Amino acid sequence: MALVPFAFPQAMSDIPGSIRATPATHSLSGTVVNSISGEPVRRALVQAGSSAGGNPISVFSDAEGRFEFASLPESEIVLSVRKPGFFNELELHPDFSHYELVHLGADASSVVLKLVPEGTIVGHVVSSKGEAIEDSTIRIFQEHIVEGRKRWDLRSQVSTDEDGQFRVANLVPGQYLLVAGPDLPGSFTPFARRSSRLRGFGTTFYPGVPNLQAATPLSIAGGQQVQADFSMKSEPLFKISGTILGVPVGTPVNVQFETQTGEILPATVGVDANEKFQARVPAGAYVLQLRGPDQAGQAQASDLPLVVNADMENLTFALSPEIALPVRVELRPTGAPDVQPYTRSNRQLSSYGLSMVRLISTDKRMQVKEFAADRNEKGGALAFHNLAPGRYVVEIAPVPPWYVRSASSGTIDLLREELVISPGHRPEPLEVILRDDGAGLRGTIEADGKPSGGTVLLFSDHMSLEHVQTASAQNGAEFLFSGLAPGEYKVLAFDSVEGLEFKNPEVLGPYLSKAVSVTLQPNDVARVNLERMIRTK
Repeated sequence: MALVPFAFPQAMSDIPGSIRATPATHSLSGTVVNSISGEPVRRALVQAGSSAGGNPISVFSDAEGRFEFASLPESEIVLSVRKPGFFNELELHPDFSHYELVHLGADASSVVLKLVPEGTIVGHVVSSKGEAIEDSTIRIFQEHIVEGRKRWDLRSQVSTDEDGQFRVANLVPGQYLLVAGPDLPGSFTPFARRSSRLRGFGTTFYPGVPNLQAATPLSIAGGQQVQADFSMKSEPLFKISGTILGVPVGTPVNVQFETQTGEILPATVGVDANEKFQARVPAGAYVLQLRGPDQAGQAQASDLPLVVNADMENLTFALSPEIALPVRVELRPTGAPDVQPYTRSNRQLSSYGLSMVRLISTDKRMQVKEFAADRNEKGGALAFHNLAPGRYVVEIAPVPPWYVRSASSGTIDLLREELVISPGHRPEPLEVILRDDGAGLRGTIEADGKPSGGTVLLFSDHMSLEHVQTASAQNGAEFLFSGLAPGEYKVLAFDSVEGLEFKNPEVLGPYLSKAVSVTLQPNDVARVNLERMIRTK
């Protein structure tokens, strides 16, 4: 095993004429094993680096999974291990720091480094007649919990071979959704007269259902291979045609069909010089998206939900100006001398007392839509632009010392309710009131009567779970929330909220009876000590 120079700091400076003592060195040895089978992993790359920084040194494990670093000075050593076909802790949990920290000294013991083997999905795609379907596209979506919300992210995409077989490797343990198709005719002329109906294969969710709600996720464990076969039925392609209003004749218009996965259907859509369009698509639920300019060249759009189960001809669609949502912010200072009232002369977002305002879609779709408010260069007005119809929650991040006292759109309390934007509907402006007499909450976490670390969830009685806040604490250290609206709150502590869909009432519901209630007063910081809860599977 060859070693490269180890970049630890020099123990002492060279002094001419002096005798320098040779610092004591030590060896660090260990074994790399498969976390599932316990078997040794050969040719795994093990790296050791100083916790103070510098370049690490590397060795490979031998046939028995053993490795050794020789002649290292006493120090704190950070160990990491990698090998194709396996995952280390950092690769499994990229949002968290997972390193093996070892104190290297005379009494350093052997260490065991674990690698999780990759998961694999294999399958066979055939027609209802049992014929293999070649070049069928299979997409694999992985479940992620991001900020307490579930989302499905595209992990991989493969095509079936001439025998209809596919294989997807390099999968971390988790939940996956598989989607096959659509497989449509390679090319056809939309406006051509046809005596026979075109056929193709529509979008199919595993285990062979046409919609997302009926799909069954696959649970993949480390080292597991799962079989996932599809039987797809050839189906007719239905004709969708109509006229687009609101654009000058001859102006290019973009027409496309968005699927339940948030992808664009690879269907050929034709638009002629008279703004008439035709397309042929399989049965299913879509969002028909139309984009084009008005007489003045300003962007126009239309997003219309469409359920296709038959030909739909001679439809009329009107383009209209983009859906925009103005954001109006009112600052209500309590008279602190360092608080400056908002003025439009400063066009930075922070001049509104805000660092971020987002709308996040809550529709049951695989791709989560998000929109961020920005300022218009003409006068510095803050607004959302190019919104799509749907259901949304609002997230507002104020700049200290401000906190959100209220957020509304017309009669809708957006701290409690969702904002619903219907096709062609223009929502009332988002009215935000900020105050600067906020409260704080600090405290500690215990487990079995001993100081512990973890993550704390804080949710208000006057807000929905979509607005829950989090704070972390190391072992024995305090957690801290600041800039909170005065009022009644509940608090829970967990060892970690990784993978916990805590903004889902059904998921968090079983824990709420054990939450601790606190009352926060203006300009005050309350204290609470929490017992760490055990998460159920």
